[in-house]
Amino acid sequence: MGSIYANSEVTFIAAAGDNNAYGLPGVGATSRRQQHRETVDGIVFLEGFPHSSEPIKSSEWASRAWTFQEFFFSPRRVIFTDNDVSYLCHGSHRSDTIKVPLGTHNDFSTGLFSDLALSGPRKCQDNWPAWLMEYSRRSLTYDEDALNAFHGILQYMSTETNIAHAWGVPIYEDPISLEAMIDINWQHEMPVRRREGFPSWSYISWAGPMSLTPARARTPLLFTASLGNKENPILHIAKSLFHSRDKEKDIEYRYLHLTGYVVELSLTHIKWYRNHRDKMTIVHLPFETESTFTQQPPDALYAQLKLTDEVQMLLRVRMDELNISSREVLLFPLYGKEMDFMYSLVLQPRGDVYERVGCIAYNFFGEGDPHDPGLIFINSDGQYLDEVDSELLHCRPLWLDEAERRTVVVG
Repeated sequence: MGSIYANSEVTFIAAAGDNNAYGLPGVGATSRRQQHRETVDGIVFLEGFPHSSEPIKSSEWASRAWTFQEFFFSPRRVIFTDNDVSYLCHGSHRSDTIKVPLGTHNDFSTGLFSDLALSGPRKCQDNWPAWLMEYSRRSLTYDEDALNAFHGILQYMSTETNIAHAWGVPIYEDPISLEAMIDINWQHEMPVRRREGFPSWSYISWAGPMSLTPARARTPLLFTASLGNKENPILHIAKSLFHSRDKEKDIEYRYLHLTGYVVELSLTHIKWYRNHRDKMTIVHLPFETESTFTQQPPDALYAQLKLTDEVQMLLRVRMDELNISSREVLLFPLYGKEMDFMYSLVLQPRGDVYERVGCIAYNFFGEGDPHDPGLIFINSDGQYLDEVDSELLHCRPLWLDEAERRTVVVG
């Protein structure tokens, strides 16, 4: 479908109504919404419509997965809403409700459509994480279409850049470290519904919005990965992949063989009392400065890990699914030799393999919500710590030294 839209002269988009029988406003029996007008003391007041991008982005059309690549690849679009008809290409936007000379460039107006990936095929290297996140929030009538509805964009990423994919998950060579990366470090803020027929380590397997920070921003790696069947790894995720024909085709191996550190844990559901929610930890930073760290922890499942013999951390688990069969899990860290940031998979045995059920992710000195950092400092007796030294966060944690290194198979 991607090549059909990419080679079209113009794509007509029905962004009004909530079904395909609604029609095109202003064409045939479907009328357009009229502007209200009032006259007060001889002065005419005319209702103003919002910018064309607002009804388009909030439309039923923009919530559907299949329409993402329709908008992405089309070089020119004529879009019908209840308020207006718009013309939109990569360099210009015009609405029939606003008079703008044809020779006038309107970068601001086109920029308001950026959430719909208007940048399209022109800036793949920078924008593909946003494309994946936007696609993940969209809905499907049939779960089995989850990969096919995005396949055109995945093919484009593979053709135009050094990015392969397995079940929709990008695999690429980092331009700085030259490491081979597989981006399984996505996360859900709230539990979502599982789609059957896809491996749990792919965001495609989950029906709900996810966020993604490319792995190149989270090196060094603590693991190696291969794809294969249940019994054997077949395709190693390494630099050699990008010089083989495997990069140019869909990688359909369902099982991910991960070799790294593993920690067996029992998760604890913690309900915080009101006097705990306003607790603050002062982190002593170098150069005689202090960082005040507001915790305000949410009620959630937590993992408890030793930072040192005296200091432990409670880490909030961002669950993929709401109900898990057991709180006994396997923690598999992907990034974070020091504790200023960390990303770990939370796995659970399902049959003779593991499946992903959540993750632990935080970046203590990076961007994010300061009221929900994902970690809480306690002492060995389980009491809140009022202050910690930042040197602790730049040391190898005790739990990682005590972890076992082995290979797990994730389906």
